[in-house]
Amino acid sequence: MPASTPAVPATASSDASSDATTSTRQRLTFSFDSSGWLYLYHLGVAYYIQKKLLPHLPDDRLAFSGSSGGALVACALCTKMSIADLAVHVVDTQPECKYNPWRMLPCAEAAMTRFLPDDAAEQAQGRLRVLLTRVQLTWMGFPLVWPEAVSSFCSKAKLMQVLRATCHIPILGGLLPFRIDPDGKEADGAASDRHEGGGYYDGLFWPSVLYTWRAFHASDTLIKVSGLGWPTAHIAMQIPVPPHWVVLPPSQRMLWRLFASGYHDAARFWHERHGHNTDSSRTREQRCGPLPPEALAEPSRLYTLALLVLGWWQMLLLTLLFPLLPVGLVVAQLLRYPLTSARSVLDLLRQGMALALLVAVWPLVFVGVVVRWWLMTPVMARAALGAAVDLGGL
Repeated sequence: MPASTPAVPATASSDASSDATTSTRQRLTFSFDSSGWLYLYHLGVAYYIQKKLLPHLPDDRLAFSGSSGGALVACALCTKMSIADLAVHVVDTQPECKYNPWRMLPCAEAAMTRFLPDDAAEQAQGRLRVLLTRVQLTWMGFPLVWPEAVSSFCSKAKLMQVLRATCHIPILGGLLPFRIDPDGKEADGAASDRHEGGGYYDGLFWPSVLYTWRAFHASDTLIKVSGLGWPTAHIAMQIPVPPHWVVLPPSQRMLWRLFASGYHDAARFWHERHGHNTDSSRTREQRCGPLPPEALAEPSRLYTLALLVLGWWQMLLLTLLFPLLPVGLVVAQLLRYPLTSARSVLDLLRQGMALALLVAVWPLVFVGVVVRWWLMTPVMARAALGAAVDLGGL
């Protein structure tokens, strides 16, 4: 982080003036990309940040931003949730969502209800930026979409609405946008700062060159984290991850490997930039806490590569055999959770047909991933963006 910082008044007469001075200070901002179930990688990075870095950094010098699942992780760090407990909860819901991706968003809502502290809005105010996709009908009846970042939260309920909106994946979350209520007149701050509400979809992958949403100020030091392995990120998977894992989670073992990869990638990044290894030599049992041992064990690169290759093969089969997906979904659910009504079977068939249509367009996603990796190599990205990160002042 830059060594020089703007002068900050020693006293502040109100919360508003304190927020104003804080927002102009140069801060270290951790930004987490859209991820879906790949936010286990984000959680691994967040666990390292929470255990090794945050105890040594003052709150007023930190900020967080995120989109979709990345916003949930950014909020967890900002509001001081236990990343370990949150990760265990998320992995425990994998069997419920493995063959039914429509359970992903209800499980995310349950996690927010369980882990968000009562003062979450106060902690997130002015320190958390959440990327959304606003949807509005034009006078001709056509939908118009554009990115929007929210960083003001008048209540815990409003914060939960914003987090739910940034995770609102079309089809899986419903065809209609998720509705955020407007701030009332009783909300703190000027009238211009009150959020007007509206309909929103998932934060998606809006390029930063089109919309600068990640940091509060241009002088902030920005560290970007990507679970999909985008080469423009500072901390990212070194091997492309199958994109269908965003909505169809891999095995619990693979989820913990993603968590471990995030933890160790963050440790390597900080060691390279900061000059020393912040991961002490304490025993694995002391470091793990509620986590299973494999959560922090550095994964074998060869074994992880083999699992990722199997994941890409699974994606290819799903794409080629997508007409059979509705029946396969019903059979898988019946084997795990016997159903008692024909209506439940019909609901699963309808969901399976919608998922089959989603799977059918995955080749376009695959082409997009390959093209992006081809045009933006890690060497070019690190030279253009990563080398500029200066952490010497932290």
